[in-house]
Amino acid sequence: MHFFNPALVMKLIEVVRGPCVCRDSRYGHESKPHAGKSPTKVNKEIYGFICNRMFSAITREACSLLDLGIASIEDIDNAARNGLGHPMGPFQLLDMTEST
Repeated sequence: MHFFNPALVMKLIEVVRGPCVCRDSRYGHESKPHAGKSPTKVNKEIYGFICNRMFSAITREACSLLDLGIASIEDIDNAARNGLGHPMGPFQLLDMTEST
């Protein structure tokens, strides 16, 4: 199971099927409660699982926009929040996860 930081606030938990687990076996979230978390199945173990892989792509693009002088950190975060509906921008999230 992969929890997100800060674990007390973030609702998602990625439940990962390991390489040695039979395809017919049930995921843990199908039979157990997860303390108010919202479980998501990851059918195959892969670097970064789901969210971290998507966040890595968003972060790379945000850094590229900043490096090219297209927009400031504040404007990129504002676009992510108000244009994409993200609760916080990629730079805000990086700051938060680096400090925890």
